[in-house]
Amino acid sequence: MERNQTPAAELVNMAVRLNFPNELTAYKNKITELDKALTKNYIAKKLLRFLVVEHLYKFDVKFSDKQSICDKLDINITRTKQIYHQKNQ
Repeated sequence: MERNQTPAAELVNMAVRLNFPNELTAYKNKITELDKALTKNYIAKKLLRFLVVEHLYKFDVKFSDKQSICDKLDINITRTKQIYHQKNQ
């Protein structure tokens, strides 16, 4: 990662990090920076959003953090709420 700091390498790194609890909160700023870097790459941008939603589904994240990251990445918060409610039933 240090030798090859391409958006693709950063996306892979973020995918690995988001497989662990509390990483969304720790890397929230890095995620939004990566989202901005992927502006012209629609598929990579969608993949990043998918990884974030998957993290929200797998791990408990404070609602304020969920709302914040969803707003920054333009993720539909209604859908995220549905995932949260399904998980807690």
